[in-house]
Amino acid sequence: MTAGKRVLLVDDESEIRDMIRDSLYALDLSFSDANNGLEALELLRAEHFDLVITDYNMPKMNGLQLVKEMQSAGFNIPTMWLTGRGTDALYKEACRYGVTDYIDKPFVLKTLQD
Repeated sequence: MTAGKRVLLVDDESEIRDMIRDSLYALDLSFSDANNGLEALELLRAEHFDLVITDYNMPKMNGLQLVKEMQSAGFNIPTMWLTGRGTDALYKEACRYGVTDYIDKPFVLKTLQD
């Protein structure tokens, strides 16, 4: 991803969003935050993003519901999924709806940077 790209961080834990933002700071990315999938969809409808990084387990709308809604709405945005409760079956389902990468929580920041 090149400099100046826009990233939407979707996680109900602000500490996780801050940690991701801090770890990717050197890449000259621009970030917006959402606490859940519903907030993320509002931002996706209003702004352009080059990447979505989303948690799975969130209130109101989880990460799987979010990627399903994104696909249904025609968003073709690379999406990285973070979760501490994932299974292979869940990840495979998410991939069918556009998830392009998957990282288990807790994760090493270097993994995210790569």
